Amino acid sequence: MGNMYSASAPSSSFAEQHDGDVHDGYKGFDENLCCLGMQYEVGKTYEINPPESVSLCHKGYHYCQFPAEVLQYYSSDGHNRYCRVRAEGVIRTSNGDKYVCSKITILEELSLEAMKTEQPSFVAHSDGSSTHYNGNLEPCNAPDGSAGHTAADGTKVWVDSTGKPSRPPQQGPACLNTNTGEEMWLTKGVIHRPGKHPAVKVRFMQN
Repeated sequence: MGNMYSASAPSSSFAEQHDGDVHDGYKGFDENLCCLGMQYEVGKTYEINPPESVSLCHKGYHYCQFPAEVLQYYSSDGHNRYCRVRAEGVIRTSNGDKYVCSKITILEELSLEAMKTEQPSFVAHSDGSSTHYNGNLEPCNAPDGSAGHTAADGTKVWVDSTGKPSRPPQQGPACLNTNTGEEMWLTKGVIHRPGKHPAVKVRFMQN
């Protein structure tokens, strides 16, 4: 597992385009190396014309920048397969964790273990957020116990060993600290009353 990675600086609207760039990334498939009904083969290149017709989630060849992001779409259930890919031509993204391109080459198939070794332990995403990852491609808290994920607006979220929101270790009871100065308690991602406390949100005292 790599150490850290910092993506390109965020833009105000974060609707990036990388026309003419070449990206190496990762793509998930079903057990037959199919994605959304299309059959792929290792070593082959696929291209859409006209290139400008690509549209995220609608048309084009999709891939992710990091292995952990691929697992959001193709889980490690023992049936899905993963490949390293090269993206070219017209490239678009709107959220930083999924890209679409007009030309893609399937470079090589990777085992899940290989995917784990290629995932950086910390990623500064190009939308301004950042995430720590453990060796199982799951979000985790930082080594010093600080938040595992920090959103672009500064909101911080602590997570458990499976990547789900949890209370931060030795840092108080709340598992989410928003940029407005509030704490929220969550159970399985749902806000709830924190034990003996009467409220689900607490605003910090501010000077």
